[in-house]
Amino acid sequence: MVRLFPETNMRPARKDITILALLSAATLALICILYRNIRYERLAAEADPYRLIGPTPEAVLAINQIDALSQFILQREPLRAIFTEHIPHAFLSLIRTDLPLSSALIAYYPRGSILYAPMEQRIARRLFKRLDQAFAFPPQEGRDGPIHVSYYPDTNHRFLGCYYHEGLFVASYNRRLLTQAIERHVSDTASPLPELARITRRDTHVPLRLFLPSDSVHIHVPLEDSTLWHPREPWLALDLFPSEGNLCCLNEQPREAHTDTTLYQAISDSAQAYVRRLFPMLNTTTQISYDETAVYYIICGH
Repeated sequence: MVRLFPETNMRPARKDITILALLSAATLALICILYRNIRYERLAAEADPYRLIGPTPEAVLAINQIDALSQFILQREPLRAIFTEHIPHAFLSLIRTDLPLSSALIAYYPRGSILYAPMEQRIARRLFKRLDQAFAFPPQEGRDGPIHVSYYPDTNHRFLGCYYHEGLFVASYNRRLLTQAIERHVSDTASPLPELARITRRDTHVPLRLFLPSDSVHIHVPLEDSTLWHPREPWLALDLFPSEGNLCCLNEQPREAHTDTTLYQAISDSAQAYVRRLFPMLNTTTQISYDETAVYYIICGH
């Protein structure tokens, strides 16, 4: 019988099989890398720093737009002096880096402050390399539960503890705050504090938001029935934004039933006096607007 096709032509060459195997392996590796990157991006996008805030903070500063802090506030006196007094230098260095950070959150406690910043794992790796270069001595490495923590020796015998886990970079000089964040981070049941949960879900497009316990803000206005007006919510949400060279603060309060506008002016005057007591170096102006359900108080200063 005559063979029309030689037997050797019917078998793939060993070289072709090797190339095919290499291409398949490369394709599989690329798919795995792509899937891993998508997973890390999803973790960073879904990471909720408010979930890590433990009980009874004195204040919470949400930096929704890093550029608004670095390019406006920190370039102008006395605004720069006010913010640098309340934001640790190490935190400012972290959030003012040229790495693509979208936002950050700082919670303040009597024993210190703690920074939370959503980011992808590749950004966190680069940030840790920057930290390694910034400090004079290498960090002390340790574990707190399942999470690896780096402690960078700083001045005055302090250590800046930092870790990254599931889309969030966390840093604090206070070890108890760091441990508290880790416990909430690895917990399946930890959720934002109930008193903060409602107001923190509002507009995140505001450059900065400051949350303060209402009891710590001494704004009380006498009413006609000999009682005092005070904010209804346990926390005040203050929206901070630049406007015409000023830093403005907006707060929304429910409109009182059967009340004329003199009460709103009295509340605005009381709020302005409170701000001036805290920051006497600021020149402030006020503005009031309202609709059927809410009153909006704006204080601007420079």
